[in-house]
Amino acid sequence: MELNGDNARPEHPLPDEILKMPRNETVCQYCGISYLIHNEIKLLEDRLKVAELELNKYHGMEEREEELKQQLQLTTSCLLDTDNRYGHVFIFCDNKLVLFNSLLVNQHCCYYAFLFCLWKPL
Repeated sequence: MELNGDNARPEHPLPDEILKMPRNETVCQYCGISYLIHNEIKLLEDRLKVAELELNKYHGMEEREEELKQQLQLTTSCLLDTDNRYGHVFIFCDNKLVLFNSLLVNQHCCYYAFLFCLWKPL
């Protein structure tokens, strides 16, 4: 067996037939400890590494969430402040656009009425 600190792996891996054996055939019937304990420990270590990597994704999440909440509150208050300050301007401009649109429609109608009168047969 080759020992390299934490990564102790057997020089020659176990045959597939042994690895595929049911657990009850690989444990001591008296104490319940697996004859393949080294292999099982390495599998657990691999699973632990995967779990640690997954856990690292969530490290600092609470701080980031709190920071995002503060940014959202600031943005919301700025938006409300802008609406309070300039809301009447937006309403005024909207009313002017509606008035301008209605004048344009009326002018359009007058133009077509004028053309109709010009080209009307005598």
